[in-house]
Amino acid sequence: MKAALPTRSILLTLIASAIFLGSAAFAHAQAGGGLDLRWARIAGGGATSTGGTLEVGSSIGQLEAGGLSGGAFSLEGGFWPAAAQVPSSQVLCVDDGGGATDAPCANPTAFTAIQDAVTAAAAGDEIRIAAGTYVTSAGTAVVTLNKSLSLTGGYPGGAGGWTTPGDETLTVIDGQGTRQGINVSLSGLSVTVQNLSVAGGAVVLPNPSMLSNSLPVSAQFLQQSSGTISGTAPITVTGVLTWSGGTQTGPGTTVILPGAQLNINGNVNASNGRVVNNLGTAAWSSGNINLGGAGGGTLNNSGTFTVLGNGGIGNGIANNSGTFVKTSGGATTASFPFTFNNSGLVDLQAGTMQIGFGGSTGTFSVAAGAVLNLCNCGHHVLQPASSVEGEGSLLVSGTFGSGADHVISGTLALPVIDLDSGRVNIDAVGANAASTVMTLTLDGGTLGGTRTISVTNALSWLRGNMDGPGHTDVLPGAQFNINPTLSSIQAAEGRVINNYGAATWSGSQLVSLGGCCGTDAATLNNHAGATFTILNNQTLT
Repeated sequence: MKAALPTRSILLTLIASAIFLGSAAFAHAQAGGGLDLRWARIAGGGATSTGGTLEVGSSIGQLEAGGLSGGAFSLEGGFWPAAAQVPSSQVLCVDDGGGATDAPCANPTAFTAIQDAVTAAAAGDEIRIAAGTYVTSAGTAVVTLNKSLSLTGGYPGGAGGWTTPGDETLTVIDGQGTRQGINVSLSGLSVTVQNLSVAGGAVVLPNPSMLSNSLPVSAQFLQQSSGTISGTAPITVTGVLTWSGGTQTGPGTTVILPGAQLNINGNVNASNGRVVNNLGTAAWSSGNINLGGAGGGTLNNSGTFTVLGNGGIGNGIANNSGTFVKTSGGATTASFPFTFNNSGLVDLQAGTMQIGFGGSTGTFSVAAGAVLNLCNCGHHVLQPASSVEGEGSLLVSGTFGSGADHVISGTLALPVIDLDSGRVNIDAVGANAASTVMTLTLDGGTLGGTRTISVTNALSWLRGNMDGPGHTDVLPGAQFNINPTLSSIQAAEGRVINNYGAATWSGSQLVSLGGCCGTDAATLNNHAGATFTILNNQTLT
């Protein structure tokens, strides 16, 4: 239909169109003289229609999708079709040299600054970054992420260079030592940062947001005080990782390279298969380390890990093949079900360190006044190659779990052993047939095993049992105090107790050498030159 419409017809047309403003009907393209009606959706919108002195205002509606025009007259308005009301995510491309882009980039000319692309992007968009070094002279960070986006580096750029990235060393975000590299500035975001390197500034996660990566990231500095780091690919720290809060989760790894530093100074979590590998120097000054969550987390130390505070570590696994140092005077506690495996050196310079589940082939060096505590949070096996040595103490305060016996079959050379509860088997294996201690105190639990334990100063037997075919020898000049006041005590299963010193039996409870439930009886020998003084009227059975 091609005929010019008079002004009266235009008015009638507008009136007819107004009938459909709320009906969301479609109109096909029509033209007549100077009048053209393009394909559009005629409905209430927020636009204004004018023609000469004619003005038609419409209600607030959706985005404009078309127009009606003729001479001085135009009518604009209508809805986008429903499928187009929420635009799909797009790919924006950045190249520090600028230039033309190619598919799938939505911008025909590359942004030269990453932050410009962030500003132009909508939540859910992807930003692809070409190889190059990206800096800024303004702001506190080269890139501030204030919306949920995906940043991937390493692309060649130019024509055909936006589909397959190279490695993470090709794209460098450089804070030049004066500003942060990347800052996730708001809470509740979900951002992906991957396949790039950050130098001269930190990757900072200060808020409860999520930062993830499925391709590698290298960062000179990483600061996490909140939120979650997740992903399947490694994050490698070449300078300093400051971890004062938040969670690292998923099957990816966080690697602190040789020469780099890990600082833990708050409550932190590693879960769901996360692995933290310290190859450098670590310092844990405050807070607790939780290696829990589905699948647990793992902390591997092949560098130096120093405990400066008195926090707790729980769940998951810690493996030490390097040097683990405790300098703080309080207790470093282990929470069930925590596993600690030592194939390197544990240097306890002060305080108490608890270990539960796990097995060790390495060395525990326990300084005077320090305590290695086999705790009621698992059961530990110190294998024949292991060594527990020094001038400190071994405390056995319980066992937990199936087959719940602590076992020592390696070298044991400490002056003090305290057995409060649980069970420890000290076995004779190879050259480790005997151990000498200054002081042995049994105040609960069971001392078992096949090794000979020789006491040079004092054996105090207050509660608990001794069993197994090993020997307990009280050497000449040593004191053997038998003083059961709360419950009876027992030796069984072939245990041999040899007194070469001065024994005193007091207390209000009996002493049994008879064994139980089909087990072999024990033997108490008072050797020539020794004394055995009875100060009570109790029974020896």
